[in-house]
Amino acid sequence: SNRWVVILIAALASGLIALCLCGGLCYLRLLRRRRHLKGIIRDAERDFARWEPPAGPRKGSLHRSVTLALMSRSKRGTPPWELAKAHEARVISAMGLPDGRYHVFLSHVWSSGQDQAKALKGQLQRYVQNISPFLDVDNLDDTARLEEHVGNSEAVIVLLTGSTAVADGAPASDYMRSRNCLRELRAAVERKRPLILLLETDPSHGGVPLDVHRAECPDELREHVFAAPLVTWHRLRPFQMCSMRLLIAELLRAWK
Repeated sequence: SNRWVVILIAALASGLIALCLCGGLCYLRLLRRRRHLKGIIRDAERDFARWEPPAGPRKGSLHRSVTLALMSRSKRGTPPWELAKAHEARVISAMGLPDGRYHVFLSHVWSSGQDQAKALKGQLQRYVQNISPFLDVDNLDDTARLEEHVGNSEAVIVLLTGSTAVADGAPASDYMRSRNCLRELRAAVERKRPLILLLETDPSHGGVPLDVHRAECPDELREHVFAAPLVTWHRLRPFQMCSMRLLIAELLRAWK
């Protein structure tokens, strides 16, 4: 019987050693995978930092340089000063406007787009020097003046967000169901303000398919609104930087 006890203990010890080895190998593979993914993100950020929108003819009152600083500041990885050595910092600069005028109007619905609009304003101010964005919580004193403020803006970013019904899971466009948002949209169309559609993609933050917004858009606005350029809004930093890059490029075209 002692012999079988020894054999059993030896078998258990062998199994434990094998389990530890397998666990260690899996952990090492996870570490390698994590380092690989960090490298992909770091390379993506460097690639975005190299981007510079093409220079085009200067028109209108918004004279600006057509250079962009998307210098990433990653907490880990390549320090920002090393990136600065490799890539000269670049900025887009928008000339000042008269009082009461704005470079861009941020049209959004409070129920599902408020945090995105606030974050978007901060990002625009970070990457575009001298920009003056209109955001209702900061600039609106009277809802009766919504149309006036749209008319006093050089472009309108339409932040498309929605929600999903708890009962049946059907998605809906919160933006197209908002009376004030439709006022802003109509004012932009009537005053021929350039539109840029910004589509939220995260379902937990109001992301619903574009077709949902298109289906709920009023018939008289649908053709004009959805002929506008579309940018998708992402939350993972490298992809959000790409969204900002595309959005600012569309703003440059709208300002010409």
